[in-house]
Amino acid sequence: MNKNKSKQKENKQPKWLAVIKETVGLVLLLAFFFFLKSNTIELFKIPTGSMEPTLYGANEMGHGFGDHLLVLRSAYGFSSKIKIPFLNWHVPLPDYRIMIPGMRLPKVGDVVVFENPTDSKIDYIKRCAGIPGNHVKIKKGHLFINDKIVTNSPATANYVYYTNAGILCDRFVSVRAAVDSIIDKQLVEAAKTNAHVRNELFAINPDYARFFASAINHGGGLLSMQFKMYIPQIMSIAERYHVDKIKDSILINGKPYRVVEKQVQNKSAGFNPVTDTIVSEIVVPQESYFMLGDNSAASADSRYWGFVPIKLIKGRAWCIYLPVKRIRMIK
Repeated sequence: MNKNKSKQKENKQPKWLAVIKETVGLVLLLAFFFFLKSNTIELFKIPTGSMEPTLYGANEMGHGFGDHLLVLRSAYGFSSKIKIPFLNWHVPLPDYRIMIPGMRLPKVGDVVVFENPTDSKIDYIKRCAGIPGNHVKIKKGHLFINDKIVTNSPATANYVYYTNAGILCDRFVSVRAAVDSIIDKQLVEAAKTNAHVRNELFAINPDYARFFASAINHGGGLLSMQFKMYIPQIMSIAERYHVDKIKDSILINGKPYRVVEKQVQNKSAGFNPVTDTIVSEIVVPQESYFMLGDNSAASADSRYWGFVPIKLIKGRAWCIYLPVKRIRMIK
């Protein structure tokens, strides 16, 4: 009798409750699937020649097909960052990493896949050239970290001649363009996370607050032509909130970059690319990494758009699986 009563109770379970249970089960199953996909192995195709001769892009050096890679997503820890395939959409979860024995953070020499800091929909692949706390510079084609030449990776030991460019260069105009680009990116990021920064930007001109908000939300440039008339106020906010520390690492004729920049703007001093010297040494901030392309003469990397936060790093390039004649481990 008791068994029959229990069966009757089960049969009386509302249909809506059964639907909810099935829906919750399906959601949990999909979440587990996407978590595994985001933390195991991912396929990656090399789009450009910025990593030659380590990796070949589809249209570079006559190789046509381009290298296809396997990327170890869990090499640097299990990430909570989950992307829905095809939709290119991130699940809004807190950023954190779970490390277990055998896992580590990126080190100098690793070939790393990460989200482009200026556009999260695009994945980049570069070689790690600086970890948190490192002092990075390029001198006579060689990479120096903490004043010691880097020779512990196949790239720097064998064939790479690093090109001075962006914030690691000897030309004032290039330095200025790269510094402005990096400050712009940092300021937009600060405005997204700091209400005080955002409110100060909006207060510059109430009529333009809507445009500022649009630029911030879409990762656009606050130092663009649209806001050209407000650049002095914007840079003042940037300095107040210390998002332009990059300037302190660059010396021009022994003077801090910010000093020379103001002198050039006020026309109280000039810059001669032949006789004047720039000493550019970048200090990598905490939880960030400095990335360079092996083919540095044709690479958009940290010299131009700044550091890569750990939260954007997806994994380590493991091996080439196509084309067949190029099958090999990546070093």
